[in-house]
Amino acid sequence: MKNDLSAYRWHRNGITLRPQTNADWVHFFNNYFDSERRFNFYSEAEGPECERSAEERFATFLAKSREKGNMDLAAEDAEGNVVGSLDLYAVDKRHGTFQIAVAVCDGHTGKGYAKTMMSILLDYCFGELRLNKLNARVMEGNEASKRLHLSLGCKEEGVHREMYFHGGRYIDEYFYGLTKADWEQRK
Repeated sequence: MKNDLSAYRWHRNGITLRPQTNADWVHFFNNYFDSERRFNFYSEAEGPECERSAEERFATFLAKSREKGNMDLAAEDAEGNVVGSLDLYAVDKRHGTFQIAVAVCDGHTGKGYAKTMMSILLDYCFGELRLNKLNARVMEGNEASKRLHLSLGCKEEGVHREMYFHGGRYIDEYFYGLTKADWEQRK
């Protein structure tokens, strides 16, 4: 029997968020082979990965992330397939700021999952954690992330010119912000 998720905070529009586990490395392994996606997510060029090193790297990432107090979530569709991930990090409770990294797995892009995932986590951050501002970084050329953040109501706040060297050239990093008041007004 399926659970009734209609009132569950971590479920919306057929997407359910849950904590990531060490076993989730397999869902994100194919993304290791998309260098542009990995650069946009981590802002670094990574070396090649095999299954064993990817599994170890993921376990290390989760352990270090938990030590820092971050929240790492997997997103599942209605059939229980992992379709993406969210990382809530850089939470500054004193100033009320935070950052979210979002990624959608191969074969699941363009379906609105990222916006649903972000909306669930933003409601939690603004409503339950009483945080006040999302700070987002978007690499030059990552048009999907730019569109996502603008669709959520983020405002472009600035740019660090020639911040990263990638693909044989220097690229800019754009900054977006979303306040709790902006989010509540949008809803």
